[in-house]
Amino acid sequence: MENEYVSWRLILRKIAGENLSEAEERQLQDWMKVDVRRREYVENARKDWLEPGEENIPDLPRLMDRFDRFTAQATPGKPGEHKRGFVRLKVFLPYAAAVLIPLCLIMMMVRFNREEPQPVLAAKHTPEVILPGSSQASIVLSDGQRLVLDGKVDSLLCVQEGLTIRQQAGTISYQARKDVQEERFNLIDIPRGGEYCLELSDGTRVWLNSSSKLRYPENFVREERVVELSGEAYFEVAKNDRKPFIVKTGQQDIRVYGTAFNVYAYPGEKIQHTTLKEGSVSVSRKGREYFLQPGQQARIDTLSPGIVIEKVRPEQYCSWLTGKIPLENERLEDILLRLARWYNVDFVFNDDQLKDLHFSGDLERYADFSEILRLIQMTTSVEFVIQGRQVIVQPLE
Repeated sequence: MENEYVSWRLILRKIAGENLSEAEERQLQDWMKVDVRRREYVENARKDWLEPGEENIPDLPRLMDRFDRFTAQATPGKPGEHKRGFVRLKVFLPYAAAVLIPLCLIMMMVRFNREEPQPVLAAKHTPEVILPGSSQASIVLSDGQRLVLDGKVDSLLCVQEGLTIRQQAGTISYQARKDVQEERFNLIDIPRGGEYCLELSDGTRVWLNSSSKLRYPENFVREERVVELSGEAYFEVAKNDRKPFIVKTGQQDIRVYGTAFNVYAYPGEKIQHTTLKEGSVSVSRKGREYFLQPGQQARIDTLSPGIVIEKVRPEQYCSWLTGKIPLENERLEDILLRLARWYNVDFVFNDDQLKDLHFSGDLERYADFSEILRLIQMTTSVEFVIQGRQVIVQPLE
């Protein structure tokens, strides 16, 4: 993961004493190793976070002051260059400092005090509280039993013949006896506004984004390890030369050779893509196979038969895992489609020409919804009107 960036939400969870996943803990530790000031900041923030008292109200002015001074420090090894903030807009840098502190303040109040944020956009009705996504999922077992997950409590979810399913540190893990020869399939379903991490019985780890489904066997007993994906997922595949790992999306088959990669394959969307971060994969479609190298992407137009191989920055397509929404000259309609899944809202355009406006910048994935819309509104000449969980997109008057 990128050492120059770490999610503010991740720091808050660490400060509050929540259990982080192994990947999250590693990401945070790598970020703090770069500069001793980062570790000191986290430690000081933890000390200042809870003041003595019955309600444990955080000392927000002190935290804001520390955060302001910390983000103003120079990047290690690059004198005079200021480090990147948690919300970076390439086209709107003068407003970054003004937005950063209020944004973090809103997030802290929502995350820990459960207070409703004040509406920041004009609304025709009293706006509903719209929060970013969280750990939510359900698993349908081979016998039809459904397990509802929220990632809050470590527990033993299921014990069946030859199978144990545990939930720990926000990850569902499968342990299956190798002598079980019957291939039984499960399905994990991530709703809108949800995300989850799944560890398969072979050790492969899968991070699933909102509105995604993965069908997989409890134990891989065949010569190939085959899973079926609908939606978006990031894979870290356990290497096994004797049993290739294959991801099927309906439009393509991705053959994996022990690697890390992201697959974006939502049904009904015109474009799907597979982005290789490290290792090696091949993508097959309609009888043709294409091999990817790290930093390449296989891009599919579902209305056309072929595959286009492009060189990309993998972090742009994989960094949703670390709490960012990186955007490079993307269409407004495509951006809002991603936000709709993550915040569980619906966007309605009252002028179709607005769909083709473009936007560049890095947004914070766990930011307050109204603040995200405000940042986009500042640079795209559109206005957002929140009506319950529906957002009207109209020209800025």
